[in-house]
Amino acid sequence: MPTRPTSAPKRWPIWTCGLLAGAGVAVWFFSRTETPPTPSATAPLQATTPAKRAAAPAGSTGLLSSSNRDDLLAALRQKLAEATTPNEINDLLIQLARLDPKQTMELALQIARDDSERYQFVVNVLRQWAELDLATAWRWAQQTGPSIDQSGFQTLTEEVVQRAAKSRPQEIVAMIEAALLGQGGLKADARLADETIAALLQNGQVDAARSILERWARSNMAESLHNGPFELIALSLSQKSLADAATWLQSLPPSRGQVFGLANLAGIWASQDPAAAVEWSLRLPIQGGRGEALERAFSRWAETDYASATRWITAHEAEPEADHLVSQLLLVSSFAQAHPAESVAWAELIRNDQSYDRAIERILHSWVSKDSATALQYLRNNSRLSAERRQQIELNLSLPKPD
Repeated sequence: MPTRPTSAPKRWPIWTCGLLAGAGVAVWFFSRTETPPTPSATAPLQATTPAKRAAAPAGSTGLLSSSNRDDLLAALRQKLAEATTPNEINDLLIQLARLDPKQTMELALQIARDDSERYQFVVNVLRQWAELDLATAWRWAQQTGPSIDQSGFQTLTEEVVQRAAKSRPQEIVAMIEAALLGQGGLKADARLADETIAALLQNGQVDAARSILERWARSNMAESLHNGPFELIALSLSQKSLADAATWLQSLPPSRGQVFGLANLAGIWASQDPAAAVEWSLRLPIQGGRGEALERAFSRWAETDYASATRWITAHEAEPEADHLVSQLLLVSSFAQAHPAESVAWAELIRNDQSYDRAIERILHSWVSKDSATALQYLRNNSRLSAERRQQIELNLSLPKPD
């Protein structure tokens, strides 16, 4: 990397100041003196704290004065014209942002040549800004982000939350809580709460995420929470112990998220030990996710081990949930499509005539495409259906299969 002679005058031409040296450019623009020091090729720029920025001379617009900003803008554009890669520009912007993020953001917005490049530049500057002044970075992302966000990528607000969850978890959690309660002048919704929990888990802070969600679930924020955080934490806990995950979920107050988490856990459990998952589900309170968990566990069981699931449902035919379990299995899951001939035997276990009717028609739509002769013979010999209903179903079988 070229170095500048220590005897150089105060204002040098742009093209002799080592622009392509990346960090050296930033140091030169921010620390020009009568006898400027020679920059190190590897020494990183030191972030300027908010307190140091506050000590700037009266009337100063920040570390980037008007003249310096114009020079630097011209320098960055020159680098782009010289086919400098966006990654090299990003590296320089990151270092500048550690010194003055607000004005570096203005530079990033001015030099970007298209929407994709603008998003890339802005994200990198915003991450540094969140490290220095989280609240201001968040406000900027919420106000300006929608015009910069790119489809298929995280929003700028999500970027701020993820960055803060890694380095300043307590601060971002407190801000999310205040925003959800309409305090602090910030805006947040359940999606951002989801992002916060996900970011904490991604950074290995499982205990912190669990503690936060427990507090939220027991507060007046509970109804605003989505299902995702409950599922994510239960999944994380289940990797060590399914029982611990189940105990944790059951310790929470009843809510949509808790019921969703219980059902999801039952499905995970059923993939390892379906009988145990079903028996666990049966012990849940009727109003505490029992039906949803039982349905998920039993459907998974039937899809992976039809024979043992058949034996279980036959032995538990008198259970209050039996009708619902079989109906949902045949109407919602893919079981009837994969095993139409076997499914009719399950349908005969359904005591509710309306549910039985719907299940049989769905089974026959799958069966007729595999073995139309046998399917039609079964329909015509079905004494549980009325003659009129049998004729209607046979007519329907020639129509497109219902969803």
